Amino acid sequence: MNGINLLENGIYIFPDGRQFIARALSDGTPVLQGPLFSAVEMFIDYRIDRKGQIAYSGEVTSWRVEDLIFKGVLATDNNSTG
Repeated sequence: MNGINLLENGIYIFPDGRQFIARALSDGTPVLQGPLFSAVEMFIDYRIDRKGQIAYSGEVTSWRVEDLIFKGVLATDNNSTG
């Protein structure tokens, strides 16, 4: 994922406890996606730049890729971020 060390479909935990799935866009840009609410099919999309800075809706957050904790599992069709 563009030099960022995240596993494709890996489930990662933000410092605030929320869980997201690491994915790569077609251009290789790493993103973190997760359901806003379990019953709603909306996704929050965090992008990670080449330096490891995490941004939401184009706004840089205080988090970096190093702040993410890998949960130790990969997302599949049978599991989610919950």
